[in-house]
Amino acid sequence: MGNYLSYVPHSIRPQKRVMIFGLPDSGKTSLLYWLKFGKQVETAPTIGINQEDIVYDTISTVTMDFGICDYISYKDKADVVIYVVGTDKLEDVKPHFHSVVSAAPILILANKQDLVDKSHTHVSTIQALNFWDLECEWKCIPTVISQGIGIGSIRAWVSKHIS
Repeated sequence: MGNYLSYVPHSIRPQKRVMIFGLPDSGKTSLLYWLKFGKQVETAPTIGINQEDIVYDTISTVTMDFGICDYISYKDKADVVIYVVGTDKLEDVKPHFHSVVSAAPILILANKQDLVDKSHTHVSTIQALNFWDLECEWKCIPTVISQGIGIGSIRAWVSKHIS
């Protein structure tokens, strides 16, 4: 006996929600467009929300990038959360990060690894944000979104957690 959703046309299946959060200039919009188009796209600071329909494997999602807006009403509607950390701003990230954590699995991206001292890794991101206190499933990976480094790992992780 198979999954009953495999018999339902894609156009009427409920879409999953992937929410991308982070401080300004962390790489959220660049990530959104890498996931949508598979390449770097010129971006501008986001005011409000950018939203794209993105398919991960065979699962259709609404993927949203939150700029300067009231994101709190959205965080509990996420099936998966991606939090982008510009690793050069760790001291500013902790309060914002903990304000967007919900029950959804969360993928933390230690982004901009090309701009920081090599001793400042995704491990230091984990330590600075105290992820061990999280009650949801989480993973932290190093990325350089501007160069597409880590995009495959991000897609694979999201696919696994929204299926």
